[in-house]
Amino acid sequence: MKSAFYFNLKINLLFLFIVITVFTSCKKEYVPESKSLNASNKSDVYASDGTVAIQMSIFPPTTPQSFIANGGTSIVQYQITTTKGLLDIYALGTATYPAINYVFYGNVALNSGTVYMDPFGAFPHPGSALTTCEIHYNPVDSATSGTIAQLKVKSLSYLTYDNVSYSFNFTSAGDAPPMCLVNNIAHVSFQSPPDDTLQNGYPEIAQVKLTGDTTWTLNSLPLSIYNPSSIPSPNSKIIVKYNKTKVGNTGNPIVFDPNGNAKTVVHFNGGFKHIAGQKEVLKIYADVPYHDLRHIYTTMQPLSSFVWTDGVGKQIGGKLNAVYYKEETGEASY
Repeated sequence: MKSAFYFNLKINLLFLFIVITVFTSCKKEYVPESKSLNASNKSDVYASDGTVAIQMSIFPPTTPQSFIANGGTSIVQYQITTTKGLLDIYALGTATYPAINYVFYGNVALNSGTVYMDPFGAFPHPGSALTTCEIHYNPVDSATSGTIAQLKVKSLSYLTYDNVSYSFNFTSAGDAPPMCLVNNIAHVSFQSPPDDTLQNGYPEIAQVKLTGDTTWTLNSLPLSIYNPSSIPSPNSKIIVKYNKTKVGNTGNPIVFDPNGNAKTVVHFNGGFKHIAGQKEVLKIYADVPYHDLRHIYTTMQPLSSFVWTDGVGKQIGGKLNAVYYKEETGEASY
């Protein structure tokens, strides 16, 4: 009975619990066992082979799934916690090829479709350590813009100080968030307008500012308009002006529902082109209740109706924007 007890104790000491977290950091840090970091996110991904368990949690701040412009990188940081000292850990993964050029984790792991990270880390004592991987992407052109790229760590191999090796394979627990590669990203922000009214009585309800260091084109702009007052609002078409000139567009009239919500999409005829390094301010006018009440709020929603074209001519549609567009666009109040 006593020998069986010690045998089971040795087996338990081999248990390795790995937590993979994703957040921005640029260093490897050893944490004593008493200060090991614990997962707290409810969307954890868990896998086990009966001997080793691995858990992935996404903590803020993070590099979420988003657009990556040419020259951009993303960060995935792995937190590994072990109950036994490990001489070495090796990681093997897959990476979208050739969209991902290489992964840097202290050493460079070139991508050929398979990424081999050797060595990935060591644990002289039980505890936790943070290892950061910086993912570098190849530039895109008109044929490759819109590509989805992702690093997936698929297995870990580790060696104990007893010179015993183990391997652990898993499915999704080591997947970094996917990224959408584009030439450049459209920058749109809403701001509250001054008091301005057209000759037909339409007040200015919002200003939309377009910025960016590179050229891009606005094709379709979704507008979500909220009127919390009880004052009736007539159905109205949207009028857009730039530098006092009317901008050609099509779209359905805004129709408020009983809760004061209205949605429409402004489709620009031929697109509205942003010039690299410039700032264009589009003025949005509509027939709404008397403006001194200041109770109209306008935002850019839903993103599934947002369409723009990047600098190499690739049109980025609503399906991609709904998932990958993370820019803060703000709110206009009138």
